[in-house]
Amino acid sequence: MTTKGAAPLLRYTIRRVAIAIPVLIGVTMISYLIINAAPGNPVTMLLNPNMSAGDLHSLEVALGLNKPVWVRYWLWLIQLLHGNLGFSYVNFQPVLTRILRRLPATAELMVSAILLSYVLAIPVGVIAAVRQYSWVDYFSTIGAFLGVSVPGFFIGLVLLYIFALQLNVLPASGQVTVGVIPSLGDYLRHLVMPAVVLAVGNIGQTVRYVRGALLDCIRQDYVRTARAKGLGERVVIYKHALHNALLPVITIAGLQIPILFSGAVITEQVFGWPGMGQLTIQAITQRDYPTIMGITLIAAVLVVVGNLVADLCYSMADPRIRL
Repeated sequence: MTTKGAAPLLRYTIRRVAIAIPVLIGVTMISYLIINAAPGNPVTMLLNPNMSAGDLHSLEVALGLNKPVWVRYWLWLIQLLHGNLGFSYVNFQPVLTRILRRLPATAELMVSAILLSYVLAIPVGVIAAVRQYSWVDYFSTIGAFLGVSVPGFFIGLVLLYIFALQLNVLPASGQVTVGVIPSLGDYLRHLVMPAVVLAVGNIGQTVRYVRGALLDCIRQDYVRTARAKGLGERVVIYKHALHNALLPVITIAGLQIPILFSGAVITEQVFGWPGMGQLTIQAITQRDYPTIMGITLIAAVLVVVGNLVADLCYSMADPRIRL
């Protein structure tokens, strides 16, 4: 990309980042109010039979829970501006440390799911479009709707029952086998089922996008012109039509990142995957407000970044799009 072409891209990125800042502040404000409006608080979750009412009050004062909600949010926001997400109410560790410890496992799971979904979905979508109304097309359509409709936890339980309990070919939970020297093969065996479950919904959605976009492209004049020149059908489809058909897929690619992140919450819980999903469930059940807010902020950033990446990739893939 030339310097002249990069300038509008840079200005657009800066403008989007500037817009994202008040959006993120609004998201954190609403999330903080909703979290604090839920019944119970961290003190009730840490309730000990030996603790008196005075001890409970002292603990509330120590955690700052005796202050009004807006004061607590303001203090949290000031800490955030200093790069500090606060400390967990459960083990008093820095929230950022807890998140960074779990984030790589979730990132590995999400990347694996994305790669798996596109490796499978794009060829299936192309075949379904080229062989429209064939058994392949009908089979892919039914499979896509099932993939989008069936809950991930149900698919996970079915896979656990078949491959872990009945066939005993894949481990049921965890990231590595406890007591065994870590190896790539052992890690991949643990990764297979969580990645498949997380990718299923994405595969169904992408197949429908690829099929619909390619059907639209192969009816365009430039495709008919390519056929009239005597080019082979494979060249016409893969070199001319598919390039433009993948533009909508690029658009939704960035938007699927936060969806995968939210889906990982349930998937990691089903398979005992030690990532952000497990941390999220633990923080919610323990009313660990700082940890919940840290995870909410990460999810909001993923949504903003996903939208921005999708727009930038779309503009670079299609020269007709101006930012």
